[in-house]
Amino acid sequence: MTSSERGTPYVGPRPFAREDAQRFFGRTRELGEVFSLVAAHRTVLLYGETGTGKTSLVQAGLLPFFANEGFVVLPVARVGLGAGANAYVSSVLSSWLSDASSSLSAALAAFRMTRQDEETTPYLAIFDQFEELFTSYSGRQSEYRREFFKQVAEAQEADSRLRVLLVMREDFLASLEPFAHFLADEMQTRYRLERVQPAAAIEMVVGPLVHSGYSFEQEAVESLVHDLAGAEGAVEPSLLQVVCYRLFSRLPAERTVITKADVEFYGDSDQALEAFYEDALAAVVRQTGVSEGRLREWFEKSLVTEYGTRAMVVQGVRETAGIPNVAVEFMVNCYLLRVEMRNGVRWYELTHDRLIGPVRSSNERWRGARVASTAQQSARRGLLQRLQQWRQGLRSRGPKGSDSEGR
Repeated sequence: MTSSERGTPYVGPRPFAREDAQRFFGRTRELGEVFSLVAAHRTVLLYGETGTGKTSLVQAGLLPFFANEGFVVLPVARVGLGAGANAYVSSVLSSWLSDASSSLSAALAAFRMTRQDEETTPYLAIFDQFEELFTSYSGRQSEYRREFFKQVAEAQEADSRLRVLLVMREDFLASLEPFAHFLADEMQTRYRLERVQPAAAIEMVVGPLVHSGYSFEQEAVESLVHDLAGAEGAVEPSLLQVVCYRLFSRLPAERTVITKADVEFYGDSDQALEAFYEDALAAVVRQTGVSEGRLREWFEKSLVTEYGTRAMVVQGVRETAGIPNVAVEFMVNCYLLRVEMRNGVRWYELTHDRLIGPVRSSNERWRGARVASTAQQSARRGLLQRLQQWRQGLRSRGPKGSDSEGR
């Protein structure tokens, strides 16, 4: 029996949810700093690169933290899930109330009527994945975005206890600037969520095991974290979860103390990242219809240099280096790619240098399997052709002895 049959304490590539709060570690400093900003300012912008764990911080960290500090936190809302005249507004309304209200301020008032809070109780509205304001509903224009910000501002004016936390990807900051003046504090209060340093990464690894009956030897966890650290020494939280999830799911259940040898054998980071890459490719193929071969070639030729380092590609109008932008954006959401803004232009690259080797080895195995499959199909066709020729020869001779008897 493997430990996966008991359930793994790691979430893998998906974000943490609120029910995962007991296994969310390594962000104590960030939680305290974000809380202090929200407590002191009416509007706070939380941003960061893809894969730094913004949604995880909100769901498993900030929600219980603010609740413990006496805040009433409205249901976390997103602006990209609505319908109607202004889908941005309706998306938030559907999160806050089951029945749609005419405006955000009316929805907030209705929400408060369902509670018996003191007059001084602070309220917090969190808008997660706020970049959807610029990526969803291509038919909507700036007027809908302006209307959305006006309604948020009206809700803030109607109740001074309301705090607003916007959570978004860093590469969309420039798109947000034209609307900053609508909100209280003009969105000047900002917090950048960084990748984690080794000490915090170790806490992310060992923390979820505290009450599980399992533990890491110090050398083992240090080796695991060191292997995933980038050139600047920081670790991508999403990749860390991928590797830990695979390690624990393959570990024999009777192995309660995880050694460096276990990390190397059961938690090989290259194998874990290969599986992560392949699963993400399969999801992109299902969602977008772009062929797997085309995607694999794109990764190897456009995102990796001939020297084995990461390359960057610039976003085009509809395609990026030959791949539809919708597929590229999906790969960003799968944590395969990250975005960097340069002079208002979007550039894409692999999320981590550690993906280069797994991408290459996975592609090589995939090509080998294709060649083998093609050879098998060719051999099968040759065999069928020879069988058909043999049958045709039998038919052309007719029954045994018929030619001589006819003469």
